Amino acid sequence: MMQKSVLKISPDGYIRLSFSTFSSLSFVHLFTDRDLTLLDELIAQAIPAECAGFSECISTTSPSISLGWAWYRHRDSNCLLLAPENIRSNVMIVDMHGYDVGTHATSNLIGQWLTCCDWPAMVRLALRFPSQIEHSSVCANASPC
Repeated sequence: MMQKSVLKISPDGYIRLSFSTFSSLSFVHLFTDRDLTLLDELIAQAIPAECAGFSECISTTSPSISLGWAWYRHRDSNCLLLAPENIRSNVMIVDMHGYDVGTHATSNLIGQWLTCCDWPAMVRLALRFPSQIEHSSVCANASPC
């Protein structure tokens, strides 16, 4: 079901919106896949990853918001974690005056938002990892391992 929206694509390709508006949107899973190159990069950074990949969701709005991120499975705990510096989107978060907060701040805000969403369950389901959780919700207060 398409959400009613007044979102529009700016000439630079971004969809500009406040963080509160972004946080209220619904997203659906588009794809998840493993990436051996990312795994090698994480290991080279001394990150204890045993598996890594990318996921992408799209909003139910028109135009669609694309939200992609890199993740890895921690070697010791088996927790799925966000990979550093790997969040991509066609969103630019704006402040209360309508000014861009910038790409770095936008990525950080989206990363904070992702930490409250149960994206690990989506990845486990997509890749058929053993599940250590009983349920999956669109957004919860924490992402269980």
